[in-house]
Parts: sequence; structure tokens; C-alpha cells
Amino acid sequence: APFFDIVMVGSLLPYGLVGDAKTLMTPAVLKMPIFGRLATAIGHLPVPFARPNTVDDFTVDKERMQEISAKLDAHIDAGGHVAIFPEGGLNRADWRQLQQFRAGGLEVAIRHDMEIWGWVMTGSGDCWPSKAAVGGAPAKIRARAVFLHRSAVAAGRALAPNAGPDDVRAQAIALAEDLRRSMQRSLDDLFAGN
Repeated sequence: APFFDIVMVGSLLPYGLVGDAKTLMTPAVLKMPIFGRLATAIGHLPVPFARPNTVDDFTVDKERMQEISAKLDAHIDAGGHVAIFPEGGLNRADWRQLQQFRAGGLEVAIRHDMEIWGWVMTGSGDCWPSKAAVGGAPAKIRARAVFLHRSAVAAGRALAPNAGPDDVRAQAIALAEDLRRSMQRSLDDLFAGN
């Protein structure tokens, strides 16, 4: 997802959700001028990567991740919402092709039996390319919200029938791939002009 996806999602969400929806972000985004301060003020949480200076290593510091997860769980238990960017980082390759979805954020959705919606967008990478310090280039941006599952628990169990009912990790992995396929179809439709 390009940087501008975060801006677009925030600007198109219902106003009441903007400050209420928390997300997990790479610490580098939280250190950005202006945007990072806004994200921190809203209460977005840093993903504690075990090796933070690598691009393709999504291994987390498990102890610190438990602390972050507890904060996210408390937010949800208090009626809060969560936004997950399941690719886990910027798509620096082909914006027409979604990257592998990470299962970690979906474990949260399963633990809290959340409804799952997807969000796909075209043109945001043209507006704010991943290597640009600041975006704002003219671009035709199209977006679509897609309802995917009413119950993360039911979806996880249906998609991973050989996993035990308490095997949240296996369910989250199966759910991540299902969501990637469904959202890729929606993204392909947007690129086709549908």
C-alpha cells in the first residue's frame, strides 16, 4: 500500500471512525513529520519488529508485541475499531498485484470475532510514489469498500477446517489468503474500470 492509502482511508471513513479506528504501523511511519505526529496523537500503535531496519523481514519482538496487542485488545473491548493494512508494508513492486497478506492482524479480528471489510484503491501510488518524500502528484484515484465476512471466527473456521477451533494462527493464515484473493478481484475490477 502506498503512503497515500492511509490518507485516503482516513479522509473517506465516517468522521466518528477516524479517531476511533486504531491500526498497527511501522515505527518509521510514526516518525514521519506531520503525518507521524497525527498518527501518534490518534493513538496508532507501532509494530515492534525484531529487526526494524530490514524491508522484507516481518518478524516481531514477541514480548513487545504482546504489550502492543494488550493495548489493541483494550481498545476493542472498549468498543473501538481496528484498521489493518494486511500487506504489512509499502508495495514497492507492482501496485496492480496485492502482496502476501500477513496473518498477525487477522488474529486480532478472530479473537474479537470482528466483521471484516476490505478497502482497495487505484492511483494512490501515482499520487504519492513510495520513494517520494511527499506526495501530491495529479492522479486519478478510485476506491472501493468491500464487505467480506460478518464473522472472523466463522470465516476462519470454515477456511481452515482441519485446524482445531482454538488454532487461531492457522485460521488467520487461511483467512489472510482468502481476503487477499477477494480483494485482488475487487482491485482488478477497479483497474478494469468496473
